[in-house]
Amino acid sequence: MTTTPECPQCQQTMHEGFIPDFSYGTGTGSVLQTLWHPGKAEDRTFLGFGTGTVKIEKTEAIKVTAFRCPDCGLLQNYAL
Repeated sequence: MTTTPECPQCQQTMHEGFIPDFSYGTGTGSVLQTLWHPGKAEDRTFLGFGTGTVKIEKTEAIKVTAFRCPDCGLLQNYAL
């Protein structure tokens, strides 16, 4: 996205940011950037048991950028 979007409700310039995705699989905790992935989420299994995670193809995942209106708080998300 080459231009910063304008809020459709307030017509204010929106601020760029992202929605942190907190991960605790490393033992120390990590913060990741939210991703968009095509298709329906499929549960990942190990030895027939659910792992609490979903399958993804890393080459198809796209980082999500969020824009927030400073006046009304509206969020618009874009997979860029």
